[in-house]
Amino acid sequence: AMGAELKVFTVTGDESFEEQVKLMNGIGFLVGVHGANLLNAIFMRPFGALLEVSPYDAKERCYVGGSNSGLAYFRHMASVNVSAEESGCHPMQERMPPRDRLVGIDTKEDQDQLRKYVREGLRHLKELQEKYANGIPTRLNIDTKHFEVEQ
Repeated sequence: AMGAELKVFTVTGDESFEEQVKLMNGIGFLVGVHGANLLNAIFMRPFGALLEVSPYDAKERCYVGGSNSGLAYFRHMASVNVSAEESGCHPMQERMPPRDRLVGIDTKEDQDQLRKYVREGLRHLKELQEKYANGIPTRLNIDTKHFEVEQ
């Protein structure tokens, strides 16, 4: 066993900036729906893991840039297109961009793929934990602007 603990939380905006940073700094693997809240991943410790779950046909790969901190980035795009009406919008808003709609992950295909990404993310963290039992010795390379593991 890895000693992982599952925490479910929602950043509501009522938290102070300091509280949000502190919360995110304690997370090794973040799973969330595509949206602005995932930007908080920049406050995660280097070499964590992030799984972004995107609505059907959302083209943006917004958080892959976090990989400059060694972040293992996974992205799953839902295979089901949820209508604007199902997303709580008036039917006349059918032209609502897919990225603004609910994320439908009810299919076996989606669920199997999400399980695969979670296993990969946990494997990434377990390998790091086994290799660096006392924490990962990191440094910021000023030239490349990337975090690196100190040897």
